[in-house]
Amino acid sequence: MLVAGKPMPASGQQAGASWDRVSAQYLQHLGVKLVRGRHLSEADNENTESVAVVNEGFVARFFKADEDPSISISASSRWCWPRSVSTA
Repeated sequence: MLVAGKPMPASGQQAGASWDRVSAQYLQHLGVKLVRGRHLSEADNENTESVAVVNEGFVARFFKADEDPSISISASSRWCWPRSVSTA
């Protein structure tokens, strides 16, 4: 996991990430309460801009309190430009 505008992690300090395809109601079915951002919707699909949901640990690790986590992130070599980053 790389975060735009942040330095490359030192050897052995890389952050891992995983992704899953889920339904629009996935987070609500799990009872996840969003801290900021929006829930996924039926409009989020392979033909629209990428959307990411990250947890508070991710935000605390990579961002200062006054920074907006609605940024570009990268998993492996494909850049994702999330239109929306929600924190759960």
